[in-house]
Amino acid sequence: MTQASGGLYVLTLILYAASAATYFGFLYWRHWERAAAWTGRLALTVHTLTIAARVAESGRPPFVYLFEATLFFTWLLMLNYTLLEAILGLKVAGVFVTPVTFILLFAAAAMPKEAAAFDPTLSGAWVAVHLSLSILAYAAFTMAFVLTLMYLLQERQLRAKAFRLIFRRLPSLEILDTWSHRLIDVGFALLTLGIISGSIWAGYAWGSHWSWDPKETFSILTWALYGVYLILRARFGWNGRKAAYLSLAAYAMVLANFFVVNLFLNSLHRRL
Repeated sequence: MTQASGGLYVLTLILYAASAATYFGFLYWRHWERAAAWTGRLALTVHTLTIAARVAESGRPPFVYLFEATLFFTWLLMLNYTLLEAILGLKVAGVFVTPVTFILLFAAAAMPKEAAAFDPTLSGAWVAVHLSLSILAYAAFTMAFVLTLMYLLQERQLRAKAFRLIFRRLPSLEILDTWSHRLIDVGFALLTLGIISGSIWAGYAWGSHWSWDPKETFSILTWALYGVYLILRARFGWNGRKAAYLSLAAYAMVLANFFVVNLFLNSLHRRL
């Protein structure tokens, strides 16, 4: 990284740490609400500048290698959250989203920032379409995961009649369940298109549209789990706690696909 993009990256981390702190403060003091929202938006703005600087210095889309993909993924996550906050007033989701964003970005600091040599198979329109759709899908699933955690937390408090501080800030179970479902709908459609475009790209790059590489296997398992979730909701009326637990299981596959496959398994996609 150059001094400019490195400096922006560090500033992004500092602002997300401050944003997470103000969101936690919002749990205790209602009047911290505005400070929490604006700190998060300022962090997202500097995050955007960091990605722009990275693109300017590398000359490629911001999601080819894992460090860049993490920058882009967390940016989409915060953008999703900011939109939901504007639409639904879900400021309390910031208590969950901003620490996760900070931790992922902090962990990204340990990832290689540069490739030894640029792989020519990682250029072209199809790879850009495939990667952008896949990361957009992961961001939608992550936001759904956050809402699912909030649902389970709220539902547990209601069942136990043990109302903790966060209870006053959480929306109704119906809102959380509905929006988690909608985000999974969107993520599933994006992942479907991402898998199709990835298969087309693999045909050009490696001579085979499907090779059961670990990344491909985890992707199709993730797609299948979310597909089961959507079918059970649509055909058998699954919602609430049962649907929430299935959503968590599917998201565990997303995490494994994004981090375990990329970092630890021998995969054609490992450089990604």
